[in-house]
Amino acid sequence: MPRKCKNDYEPMNDKEMLLTITKLNGTKKPAVFDTWNLKKVEQRQWHVTANGYTKTGRDIGITDIIMGPPPDGFVWHHQNFLRGDNRESNLSLVTDSVNKVLRIRKGKKSLLPNGLFPTESEKIRVRSVYKNHQPTMPNERRAIEFRFHTLKKKGVKYDDARYLLGQLSRKEYDDYWKIRTILGN
Repeated sequence: MPRKCKNDYEPMNDKEMLLTITKLNGTKKPAVFDTWNLKKVEQRQWHVTANGYTKTGRDIGITDIIMGPPPDGFVWHHQNFLRGDNRESNLSLVTDSVNKVLRIRKGKKSLLPNGLFPTESEKIRVRSVYKNHQPTMPNERRAIEFRFHTLKKKGVKYDDARYLLGQLSRKEYDDYWKIRTILGN
């Protein structure tokens, strides 16, 4: 059970609230959320986990309180990758496999699809399922094929992998996601 932390609430502007969580050692961790969610949020005692998420107890995150619990196989993704930014406009519902790949992709400044990296010799290095194994491929097509099979080995669904590799547009992926949600697959 987490130790008690001090929770302070203050408005940032008309639309946003700042929750400052003061740990027992005196360090302060901020969390931002929409003002209209204040009643939901202030009813609970919050702490910040070691990996930066704002939670109460072991399993209930601030995102679950604000947006409701996600369906099985889905998680709330912080679009700007800031785990303390819990505004509704920053949260989107994605599959767990997409969220994992997006977290890996964060900070990469490459024009190549996810998991592909240019080398100085004009070949393309590919992230594999095995740690410390990143083969190089002669061209982008071969690299994408290899990465697709790597994602499939990791359990990423077919259309999730196509979207992450840039072979499926956001609209096509959203349409597919809606159908998959309705059908429960």
